[in-house]
Amino acid sequence: MIKKLAEKKITNDQEYETAMKWLNPIFNADPESPEGIEAEQLVNLITEFEIIHYPHPEKEVKKNTSEIIFKIMSIRNPAPCQI
Repeated sequence: MIKKLAEKKITNDQEYETAMKWLNPIFNADPESPEGIEAEQLVNLITEFEIIHYPHPEKEVKKNTSEIIFKIMSIRNPAPCQI
């Protein structure tokens, strides 16, 4: 599954929403675990999609997107998280 995910792209809003929902339960996974690797790949796919489809006036969108996702996930799941 992880190898297939690395080869994918998010191409529309429905896939974007699915990726966000998929990320939610694995976001706090150990970064070295299969789920943690999958979460990192999902963040990368989501970031790439957002940069293309939701342009932001700031030039550091790619850097900030991970922070934004982290904040959103912290609000949804207040349990301590490790990145």
